[in-house]
Amino acid sequence: MWTDPYETNATVIKHFAKELLSDGEKHSRKEIIDYVEKKTGRTDFTDGNYSGSLRDLLKEPGYENVERGWYAYRSPSDEMGAAHSDNVKGMESAESLNEIIYAILNRTIAQIETEVGKKNPLHLTNEDFESISKVRATIETIKDEIKKWS
Repeated sequence: MWTDPYETNATVIKHFAKELLSDGEKHSRKEIIDYVEKKTGRTDFTDGNYSGSLRDLLKEPGYENVERGWYAYRSPSDEMGAAHSDNVKGMESAESLNEIIYAILNRTIAQIETEVGKKNPLHLTNEDFESISKVRATIETIKDEIKKWS
């Protein structure tokens, strides 16, 4: 059983999710959960632990939600054309238009959060903070709408 008193649930989940995704293939949420449980010997992680950890993982370069419930790692050094081609292939296999839209919106939200997160708050203007507030409200609205589709 994986035990490290200095590790949080999120860091443990992210560590093993990264390990699994390092093969460059897409993996389902279920596969990730099974892998984490197998590697750690733990089954006490909650759905919220996985959701938060995977959401945070998507903020890191190269990690993608290629379609609803499916994740992949594409090296940031990969050419954009190859990554785009893989995304299109993944989207073609999606079960529904809603799932395609869901994947696109989640990637967009993750990209916005990543880029905004790079900014030093000490250097932001009042206009920047207003923009961030508007974007945050828009993202929450989009997330609420997505929940209604599920």
